[in-house]
Amino acid sequence: MTNIIYEIEIGDMKLSVIDANFPKDENILLPHFHPMFEFQYVLQSSVKIKTNETAYDVPEGCYALIPPNLFHWTNFDKVSFSRFAFLFSVSPLKKGGDFSEYEHYRKIFESITDIAICDNPQIGECLNSIIAIANENNNSDIHVLKIYFSLLFIKMAEDVTKLMKLEGKEAVSDRKNTDKDLKLRSVIGEYVITNYAKENVLASLSEILHMSTRNTSRTVKKLFGVTLGTLVLNQRMNFARTHIKETDIPIRLVAELAGYNDYSAFFKTFKKQFGCSPDSLRNIANKDKKI
Repeated sequence: MTNIIYEIEIGDMKLSVIDANFPKDENILLPHFHPMFEFQYVLQSSVKIKTNETAYDVPEGCYALIPPNLFHWTNFDKVSFSRFAFLFSVSPLKKGGDFSEYEHYRKIFESITDIAICDNPQIGECLNSIIAIANENNNSDIHVLKIYFSLLFIKMAEDVTKLMKLEGKEAVSDRKNTDKDLKLRSVIGEYVITNYAKENVLASLSEILHMSTRNTSRTVKKLFGVTLGTLVLNQRMNFARTHIKETDIPIRLVAELAGYNDYSAFFKTFKKQFGCSPDSLRNIANKDKKI
């Protein structure tokens, strides 16, 4: 997995490309969500992206755009499947002015409230160039790489615009998630992502939302389709799995950082979720690094 961060300026906006996952080492996570958009392009085989309500088939040569804070997971054949994935967000370079290109693109992407599946050959051509340049690890090509990411982003915006036109105004107005729900989902998602290691997330989140713990639990279940406990558990396990696999931090310390004071509880939960012990995963990861 290659982690890269690009800040690309397009007009009066900035595109942040984070955690690009090149088709070398797939890092399979539990059901999860992000505070940013997720892009997944299927290079080989096919994939099924699931939410609590719907399953989306993404065939080879197509891509999926997943909106922020949407609880989802991916099913695929580990042997034959290959993808290119990254997270991205859009922000303005400056405020003010009569015309804002950022505002235009922001409205385009924020119109996505469910997973969008698109098929655009030009996206594939951009990705082939991006992957080839990235695999060369040539810093002199960084500017060319940014140009391809900029082009990729513009093509995605064009695809989203076409999808919205196909859905029509009635489809857009009938969306299940209101603006209020989307904002609330964003607040909850951001809080869980940054505070999952706390002892009593429900109580602290309820204070922020100015709700009773009962209403907070109901709201989370309504907006995410799962309980707050499930959201917190998966964030903890994904954190633990990533840091056990990709760092040399002692496993007991990883457990504490993930919010577990009782290591035996962490051990049992981890093994139940991933089918192997934390120590086994660390040993496998260390062997892979030596190859």
